[in-house]
Amino acid sequence: MPFTPYHMGFGLVAKSLQPNRISLIMFGFSQVAIDLQQLYKHLTERVAIHGVSHCILGATFIGLACIPFRSSMERLFNKAISFKSSIYGIFIGVYSHLILDSIVHPDVSNNLFRPFAINSHLFGLLSKIEMNLLCVLLGIFGLIIMGVRHIINRKKSQ
Repeated sequence: MPFTPYHMGFGLVAKSLQPNRISLIMFGFSQVAIDLQQLYKHLTERVAIHGVSHCILGATFIGLACIPFRSSMERLFNKAISFKSSIYGIFIGVYSHLILDSIVHPDVSNNLFRPFAINSHLFGLLSKIEMNLLCVLLGIFGLIIMGVRHIINRKKSQ
């Protein structure tokens, strides 16, 4: 199913480890953008096979296409997003999406290096349930780190 919220767990832990370097908004935006082709295929062709958006070249193109939307995301969320943090958020987003999907979707694992016929051999490292649990745990861990940082920063400013 396109637009899995589980991928945000990876984004939360990345943001918690590098709070000023990664835009979580742009990470999330890239997660949706990379799955637009999958949604279109799902609605029109009724197939679950991922397309060119789920290979390194396609994901790179999608990441580049996300960059001009930074100002729109700033207005939408009423939050300043630096160019550098948007780049990190976008590309950590699209490439982590590929890795996570490669582990649970054989067509992504087999076509990750498209147009080259190289199998990534990531498929099956975790089951879908294990992957979803890992992403949830990463998200919880990321939120805990963010909470602790917030408390420490609040105490420092008092």
